[in-house]
Amino acid sequence: MRKTILFYSAVLICLLPAILLRDYTPATELRYLSIADEALRNHQFFAFTDHGEAYIDKPPFFLWLVMIGRLLPLWCQGLYLGLLSVVPAFVTTEAMAGWLRLKGHRLLVFRLVLPTAALFLVSMLTLRMDMLLTMFIILSVGEFYRLYASGHPHGSWWLPLLLFLGTFTKGPVGFIVPLAIILLFLFVKGRETDFFKYLGWRSWLLFFALLGGWFLGAYLEGGGDYLKALFLHQTFDGILHSTHHREPIYYYLYMVWLLLLPWSLWAILSAVRAWTSETARGYEARVMAIVCLAAFGILSLLSSKLSIYLLPFVPLVMSATVLDNDKGNDRWVTLSLAIPYALLILALPMFVWFHSREPIIREIHSPLLWAVAASATLAAALALWQICRKRVYTSACVMAVGLLLATFLAGLSMPKLNPYIGFRQVCEEAAAASRQHHTTTFVAVGLKHARNMDVYLGQPPISVDAAGRAALPHHAIVMAKARDAASLQLEDVRVVGDKIVGYRR
Repeated sequence: MRKTILFYSAVLICLLPAILLRDYTPATELRYLSIADEALRNHQFFAFTDHGEAYIDKPPFFLWLVMIGRLLPLWCQGLYLGLLSVVPAFVTTEAMAGWLRLKGHRLLVFRLVLPTAALFLVSMLTLRMDMLLTMFIILSVGEFYRLYASGHPHGSWWLPLLLFLGTFTKGPVGFIVPLAIILLFLFVKGRETDFFKYLGWRSWLLFFALLGGWFLGAYLEGGGDYLKALFLHQTFDGILHSTHHREPIYYYLYMVWLLLLPWSLWAILSAVRAWTSETARGYEARVMAIVCLAAFGILSLLSSKLSIYLLPFVPLVMSATVLDNDKGNDRWVTLSLAIPYALLILALPMFVWFHSREPIIREIHSPLLWAVAASATLAAALALWQICRKRVYTSACVMAVGLLLATFLAGLSMPKLNPYIGFRQVCEEAAAASRQHHTTTFVAVGLKHARNMDVYLGQPPISVDAAGRAALPHHAIVMAKARDAASLQLEDVRVVGDKIVGYRR
């Protein structure tokens, strides 16, 4: 336990700069904060609104957690909100390791490669409910496996509770995915008729009772129209016929290689090799591969596709890297790691190339970005040297530590990057300008998702598109893209990254 605490403390230290210093993205993270603030003002807990419009896109649980964070003092809000993704990531990693009974060097490698897979690492640093959903899915499947292995399938209240919490976090996908995994596992074992032993009438009674409590709360606060819209959106629109995020059926075929970097070749190779393994560990890896393949096919058939939808399956596919090791460190394993290591060695040369060509990188001018690229290149070179000596796990640990170090350095450079990411600094400049010029009128010209600026300004600005620039209100603080500065006729113009703040007399 002491070693586990020390390990995750070290990982958390690597993530802390990004958690504490990074600005929120306007489209999603700032929107959640805005919705949470509005719910606190209106004393709503089930029927949420987004700037007065009914918000039925996500269930309440994650928004409740965000609302708790908004009640905390400012000095600890950033840490609390950041931990809403980091803690579930750590729990998911440990739950998966316990489920697979990993020990020794296998455990260490899994603890390092899973958090440093590209999609998993980015999700840990993002204020979204997807990592929380992943935790509930893994915990529910792990609880099922515990019941299966114990031979006593009856009497568990944890499984239906975890299924509900997954649903209460992100809708039907929270119980469809674990149920599909459970059914597929029993089918592979030839025991599909045992399904209702694990989820009998008592389990379903608890699940639907909790679901009914949610719907009752939504009805009491939002009325019948809100409940109907919520039900239809979370089922038909959200799952079967979504009009958002439409991508071709082969979208995940090319995205999966990027989302698992730098371990994509190794993980997929290990999953493929599991088909021919006859050992107990290889059989477990085969089950994981079957589950991931089935989920991959189902997600590809859905009309709405986002990279983040694959997150719950990242722990499953990454488990193949430590379960399939019976053939030794052969040339295919060596090649599957040597290729991404060789590409990552180019991090520093590529940064030098971009620095010479991209003005925005020269404008940021942060020595820490050079350190990020250098650490990635150095770690990749050391890992490549280890893999050439057939030390697979050692090379993976070296590369993972290098990526965590690069994340730490990138987090420290966030103050330089924030003006290009979010709205915090431009809103701080706008608030200062409003006090200077004694006005409370804010205008955002050509800025997407500008209404979520109310998190920083206390009120949403007036949003103006390109057609409305000729009729900007007077005596107002105007925020716009820097390239539009000359056409807006503003006074006291201040540049904030790629945006400007000015006063219109």
